[in-house]
Amino acid sequence: MNGFNHTPGPWRIVGDEVASGMTQIAEVYRAVNGSANARLIAAAPELLDALQVMLHEFVELPERAHTERGYAAKLARQAIANVQPRST
Repeated sequence: MNGFNHTPGPWRIVGDEVASGMTQIAEVYRAVNGSANARLIAAAPELLDALQVMLHEFVELPERAHTERGYAAKLARQAIANVQPRST
């Protein structure tokens, strides 16, 4: 859906790196907030997609927004959940 030129997702955390397949996206230092930063970086493509769907359905198609809100909200909630710390 997006027209941005970036490495396609999904991005995954592998050790101290965020990667897409064999392509390194970022190296994250595990100092203060390192794990949280890695989760946020890894979620970037999913967050971008969710925001684009929301803009499309709420702004570009306002007459249909009431029927599409569930899908847009679901994408946003999933993207946000992937950034949150995982309980062990």
